[in-house]
Amino acid sequence: DIIKYFKYLLFTTSSIIILLFIMTILNYYNIITDSTYSLVKLFILIGSVLINSYLLGNYQNKKLLLGIKFSIILIIPLFMFSIITKNFTLKSILFYLIILSSSLTGSIFSKRKKNAT
Repeated sequence: DIIKYFKYLLFTTSSIIILLFIMTILNYYNIITDSTYSLVKLFILIGSVLINSYLLGNYQNKKLLLGIKFSIILIIPLFMFSIITKNFTLKSILFYLIILSSSLTGSIFSKRKKNAT
């Protein structure tokens, strides 16, 4: 069970890093504007968490609990980092709520796969 969480956590983190790297390069060469870059960063985060919690939700019955667990696993390292760097603001709380809501949405809308007998 915990292996599945870390597998999807790794997939979520790697997809966010790769997509943000591409967007940073596009922003560096002024192919996209700063405001577009900020919006795309948010959509990458929401989309990645939503898709991965949806895929993870296919394996369990308690989807709401799964979404909360997955988002907490994502939020705790970010929260610790913001506390260490003393960068904890209202904007970071909103950021954590966005992660929580997208994880809950993805896991709730997932469909349970039926076992073939």
